[in-house]
Amino acid sequence: MAAQVSALALPSPQAALKARLRDAEVLSFDDVAHLPKPGTLGLASAKFSPDGSHLTYLASTDQGSMAKALYAYDVATGETSVAFSGGDGATYSLEEQLRRERARVMATGVTSYAWAKKAPKLLVPLEGALYVKEGVNGEATRLFDPADHPDVGSGACLDAKISDDGSTVAFVWDDEVCVCAAGGGAPARLSTGARGTAGLTHGVADYCAMEEMDRYDGLWLSADGTKVCYEACDESAVQVFGIPHAGDADPMSTESHRYPFAGAVNPAVKLGVVAVAGGATAWLDVVGAAGLGHDVYLARVAWADEATVLALVQNRAQTVARLVALDAGGGDARVVLEETNDAWINLDDALRWGVAEGELLLASERGDGVKRLYAHDAATGAELRCVTPGNIMVEELVKVSETEVYFLGSDLSKPLERGLFVAPYGGSETPERLSDAGAYSSSAAAPTKAEVRAGGASAVLYDASEEDPRVASLAAGLRPPEFVTFPSADGAVELHAAIYAPDAAVHGPGPYPTAVSCYGGPHVQFVADKWSTVSADLRAQKLRSEGFLVVKCDNRGSARRGQPFEAAIRGNLGDLEVADQVSAVDYVVARGLADKDRVGIYGWSYGGYLSAMCLARAPRTFRCAVAGAPVTSWDGYDTHYTERYMAGGPAENPGGYASSSVMTHAADIEGALLLVHGLIDENVHFRHTARLIQALVDEGKAYDLLCFPNERHSPRSEKDRAFMEARVFAFLDTWLRQ
Repeated sequence: MAAQVSALALPSPQAALKARLRDAEVLSFDDVAHLPKPGTLGLASAKFSPDGSHLTYLASTDQGSMAKALYAYDVATGETSVAFSGGDGATYSLEEQLRRERARVMATGVTSYAWAKKAPKLLVPLEGALYVKEGVNGEATRLFDPADHPDVGSGACLDAKISDDGSTVAFVWDDEVCVCAAGGGAPARLSTGARGTAGLTHGVADYCAMEEMDRYDGLWLSADGTKVCYEACDESAVQVFGIPHAGDADPMSTESHRYPFAGAVNPAVKLGVVAVAGGATAWLDVVGAAGLGHDVYLARVAWADEATVLALVQNRAQTVARLVALDAGGGDARVVLEETNDAWINLDDALRWGVAEGELLLASERGDGVKRLYAHDAATGAELRCVTPGNIMVEELVKVSETEVYFLGSDLSKPLERGLFVAPYGGSETPERLSDAGAYSSSAAAPTKAEVRAGGASAVLYDASEEDPRVASLAAGLRPPEFVTFPSADGAVELHAAIYAPDAAVHGPGPYPTAVSCYGGPHVQFVADKWSTVSADLRAQKLRSEGFLVVKCDNRGSARRGQPFEAAIRGNLGDLEVADQVSAVDYVVARGLADKDRVGIYGWSYGGYLSAMCLARAPRTFRCAVAGAPVTSWDGYDTHYTERYMAGGPAENPGGYASSSVMTHAADIEGALLLVHGLIDENVHFRHTARLIQALVDEGKAYDLLCFPNERHSPRSEKDRAFMEARVFAFLDTWLRQ
């Protein structure tokens, strides 16, 4: 007689799954998912008031909270007070949500503010409305709230600016440029024709400007507050991409975006200048003046003075950039200078006009690919001198005067460190590092600390090691990794890596199952002597505490190694990056730390792409991969990013696009693959994952899929993140240890 087995005697699949998604005493999945990460809270947007009496900054309202408020530190008394607070993030419009996605803003509450440069007035945008405050201690006044005028327009106030004298506020509302007196009164609309016209906006930076150029502004108020320069963007020829909200109860819920795919049409942009008092817009021929053809990028815009607008224009290939000076009245225009680069021109915000009489300051990677500051003649464009000689790579300009230049950067010989440097503006001396003494710092061994100094006096504004309770409560799981250096397989470069080794007293001496954590794309550094980057990486720490070896390696293409290191991947993505990740695995295997038969890899965005490519192109090295929000074929990503790194569009580089596509190599996948994606991702569309799935099906390759119906490119729901962490852990545990 056949044995009878009751179904009730077997655990349900859900119960079995939960048993696998175990938590540990040191780090739980909720710990890993919670933001902000322990020890990373700090001060943001620190600025001195015009009279120097207060230092204002944004900080969390409570430890462990993403809600921000505006604080003011009294320099004379040493006391700190709340200058402005409010907002819960529950009322963001779709337009605001998308701008937060572009700027990678996760915080809520007060997330930006501005001082008038020459008056004690604060401008604070909050939940779509605008507020003005008379100094730190004055009353806050609601200047304008679109919710009060639903019959006139819709949406939030965007990109608000206050004039230097504090008298005027300019902003964008419902695709038009508006202005109002800072003292109150009804706003006046300065531009017309965009509101209600599909594909046309005034005063709003276009998608690629925000996502890829780090230009979030679409309007610029003159210093004297009498004129506004604004971008007019015509996207009517750009393809519309629809995204269904499949997780909504409403079956017809969708959103649509104009998305410029690689090789396709870009928006047409132009600049206009209009008087704050009203009147006709003077259109500036910025495209014609640049002389780079009609298909160009408007990368940067600024006022040189009350009569002149500066525009930095790139050709579509991003190998030429020209700085154009334009008469604000629509008159003459001229090219001030030109920058060229055989690979691509990396954009920055270092341009300053008139630091000294007749001079301009800019950053350039000319020559050997190290970004330095240069002074140029403002009339002829001729180079006058290198302001920052040596091998200090300039990343961010902090303060400029006629005597000194302060900037954030890193020494090419010490790329894991980032510091504050100073150099004389008028000379050519090697920059001096100032930040060793610690004004605002963190390291792999110490969380964020902020300090204000004046002369010989100093005061600690914030020390996460003392004020963030999670640093202490999770201390057992926050050990810094080991930093190592080793040669690439081809011997061309030295590679930097971070190794998170399990506690040998608990898990034995190894070799261990190994998980490689990667990003691998340009403009990102994964291996740095920085608390938030390495020690506060709680997924890596969680895996280490569970007996996994975790490895991070900055392959060729990564940041802070100079442009030759970055540009090595040009035109053929997913090749050298994979080779260098394999070199990292070979290194830890040779040291006896990694089990060569139990190696996996995980990453997000470019890291998701690289994880999938590693599984496909190095099947003998990687047993499994987690690919989060991956680009799977570069013809499906945007123009500015893709064509920069792929040496043109699909028509110019068909072979490169083919070899750089994960689908091309799908037949070579032998390991296990977990794909993770948000269904309403408007940056890396879910279409990327869907196309790869079809290629896997065509090749008879198995895969696992984890979707989040209501998430975009980065999961914002803590519950979703915790669920994801548990599933990712279970996947790695299954294929690397079970």
